[in-house]
This record gives sequence, C-alpha cells and structure tokens, in this order.
Amino acid sequence: MTGSLQVKSDTFYAVLNFKDDSGKRKQKWVCLNMPVKNNKRKAEQRLAELLAENDGTAYIEPTKILFCDYVKLWVEGERGKVQVTTYDNYVHMLNRHIYPYFKKLGLPLAKVTPSVIQKYHADKLSEGLSPNTVIKHHAIMRTSLQQAYKAKLVRENVADLVEKPKRAKYHGSFYNADELNKLLAVAKGTTIETPVFLAAYFGLRRSEIIGLRWEAVDFVSKTVTVKHKVVRAKLDGKMTIQATDELKTQSSYRVLPLNDTLLAYLKDVKSKQERNRERNCNSHNHEYDDYV
Repeated sequence: MTGSLQVKSDTFYAVLNFKDDSGKRKQKWVCLNMPVKNNKRKAEQRLAELLAENDGTAYIEPTKILFCDYVKLWVEGERGKVQVTTYDNYVHMLNRHIYPYFKKLGLPLAKVTPSVIQKYHADKLSEGLSPNTVIKHHAIMRTSLQQAYKAKLVRENVADLVEKPKRAKYHGSFYNADELNKLLAVAKGTTIETPVFLAAYFGLRRSEIIGLRWEAVDFVSKTVTVKHKVVRAKLDGKMTIQATDELKTQSSYRVLPLNDTLLAYLKDVKSKQERNRERNCNSHNHEYDDYV
C-alpha cells in the first residue's frame, strides 16, 4: 500500500492506494480532520500510521473494521519486529483462539468493552487454558488496542480496565545425581548424547545447545560462550530452521567455564566429527560443520 497527503477545503486528507481482493487497484480518500495550518507534521504521522496498520492488506474503514481483523493486522505488523519464535507464537494464539472467538461475535473494534475482554478470559480459562496463557492473549489484545487508541480509532484502551488472571507460579523439579547419571547412561551412544550431556552440565536452553558452534568453544581458556541459537518456527505455514545471534534476553549472552570432564568430552566429539568427514569424503554433508 502507498499513500500521500492531499488538501481539500483547507483540510488534510490521506489518499491511500491499494489492491482489493481481486487484485484491482483502488484509491481511498480518508479525512484526517486536521486543518492545514500548523498540522502538516501531525498529518504526516497519521498517514504513516494508516499505512502501517494496513501494510500488505486492503484498506478497511475504521468504523467498519472488526476487532478480530484489527488484532490480525497488528500481529501481521509485528513480523520482522520481534524474534521469529515470538511471531510464530503470536500467529498461533491469534489463529487458534483470539480470531475465531471474536469473529464469531462479529464485534466491531469500536464496540469492544472491558466486559467483552473479561468474558474472553473467563471462557478461555473454562476451556482449560492456564492463567499464564490467557495473560499472553491479553497482552496481544491490549497492545493492538493501544495502537488503535493512538490512531484515535477508539476512545480508550478498554483492556487496561480488565482484571487479568493471577499468574500461576512455576514450581520446577530437578533430577538428583542418581537420576542424572541414569539419564546420561541411557543417552550414551545415541544421536542425542551430546545435547543431553551439554544440557546436564550447563542447563542451557534447547535452542542454545543446538546453536552451539565450535568457534564458541575455547579449548585454551577452557570456556564456552553462549551467543547463538537455532530454533524451529513456522513461516507462512511452513516449518523452517532459523539460526540467529539474537538470544532471548540480554542476560542470555554468557561465558561458562569448562571443567576437565567437559573439556575432554568436547575434544572427543570434535575428533569424531573430523574422522567422519575424512571417512565420508565427498558424500559428507558440510552444512553444519561449524556446529558442535
């Protein structure tokens, strides 16, 4: 979608150019309700908001847009702004829960009330969803409504007036030494031996273990640096493998010490990989040579 500012009767209009569902080019004039004098910057900002809200979609008049469709627009707008796994989670929550629920209600954006959001929470909790999951749904709806509020499509963010479910406290359980030794014994000699071994010693996330590269292992200083991850995520409905240096949080970037057991184990893994490459010659897949 493209757009420009035009003036008619001393008032700013946003002229939006887009394609309808059939691919036919359309043009829409939207009155910004701003007189020309001293409002050019505000008009430009509002035009940019309209383009962002409808990026890749046909323009929908604010008075007609359904709440479910607006939330969908917001989720689609987050693509490329957040990590691919986060976007994948947004799409899953939207398509599985939020969109079908509100689509059935046929509720316009401007008609959403605190009681509507509150009932959504209650219905989803009764379906068996955890309070923590419903809180995530609330965050999506609240943020999309905040965008609508800033764009002056709604008078207030009604999600701020809703009481969220109380977050359930996580109580973790851990292997004792005997259980851990049994796990390592079962994994030994299998294809998951190295990931299990690293998880047992370091407590790394799955994505961090899979994303561990040999350049991060310093055999001289006896350290391993966590700075890369590999994840699986859906993009356009297809499962993909994504490698990135962008970890979950800033504190995820860390340097961990290697004791003698870990050092010896990783040296052995590296030697086995080198022998496999020599043995397999041209038939060896070198795509993941950099990874532990």
